[in-house]
Amino acid sequence: MTISVIDVIDLIHYRQDAPSLHGKLKTLFKEEFKPNERIVVLHNDTDFYFLNSPLSFTIYNLLLAIKSMGFPGFVFRFICNSSNLKKQLIPYFDNNDQPEVFNLILNYNSYNNVKDIIRYRKNIIYPMLCMVGLLRAHREKLIAYIIKNNCSEIQYSINNPNTKMLSEIPTNQNQSNIDDNLDYVYNNAISVSEDWTTLTQNKEILFLNQIPVPKSYINPNIPPNGSDFYKEFAVDLVSESVFDYPSVYISEKILRPILCTTPFIILGAVGTIRYLQSFGIKTFDDYWDESYDSIEDPSERFLAVMKQAEIVSKWPLDYLKQINLELESRLLYNRQIILDYIDQVFKPIYKEISDNVQNKNTVS
Repeated sequence: MTISVIDVIDLIHYRQDAPSLHGKLKTLFKEEFKPNERIVVLHNDTDFYFLNSPLSFTIYNLLLAIKSMGFPGFVFRFICNSSNLKKQLIPYFDNNDQPEVFNLILNYNSYNNVKDIIRYRKNIIYPMLCMVGLLRAHREKLIAYIIKNNCSEIQYSINNPNTKMLSEIPTNQNQSNIDDNLDYVYNNAISVSEDWTTLTQNKEILFLNQIPVPKSYINPNIPPNGSDFYKEFAVDLVSESVFDYPSVYISEKILRPILCTTPFIILGAVGTIRYLQSFGIKTFDDYWDESYDSIEDPSERFLAVMKQAEIVSKWPLDYLKQINLELESRLLYNRQIILDYIDQVFKPIYKEISDNVQNKNTVS
């Protein structure tokens, strides 16, 4: 069946603007939809969560509007790059009227960041790199751990954009677009859970909270642009966008070492390694301990990741070079997995949407 796309809604525009989301959906509602008609919902960025809530603020607001207006579930096609959205949506729709959900491991932002990566033959000079972007709690603790433990073998850079955190952006609470008495959620929270470092009783984490961390640091061995420097590093300590988070979230930060054929250790949400493996990626538990991936407690998981990274970074450079040689076929296999995924899954899904939008001027 060829779909007919009524519109595309990118939820990044509505994370703090429930009235506009409500108004947008009202313009799209009709009493009857054809079986092939779809409203595509892009949910490709991190989001806001109440503590222990399975639904993000934006998805909650979206579902509230959908149900209040009487939309059928089948008309919605969700495209996201977090792991649990389909499971989260199931209770809110009838069993025979579920929306389509495509859980991808990349979106257009991450694709644009990695599409030009070229694999360079390894010339390893340094044990480990770690690229840090926007400073979030887990990244600040990562840098604090490196400083405290004098982990000089882990070379890091901090490319912290001069961007206001979402907590500093005024929330649009103008409800003039809403004529229903609906309990939309408004927030002044940041887009990922940062509380684990302050709520914890773990003494090691509490000590790290006291260590000052630079807001920016450009390492000459890790330039902010390009990827050719990967050839000089044996292992990548990946600091993903989320850490204490209710689902796995994959960004270009983990795609980069895969495409650069560099083994990695991941500081990310619980289950990130397992999720990558579900797409065919072969990881490295035969060389170092990846049991950190299943640790639910964020403080314990953080320390397990960092202690493992510290151990690996201190291995002799010749040994790390040998590991890379032994892993070459596996690393090339992983790279091909991502390249094939881009060509066979990612591009066809987005092409189907762009080819079948009813009114290309209405895409939001």
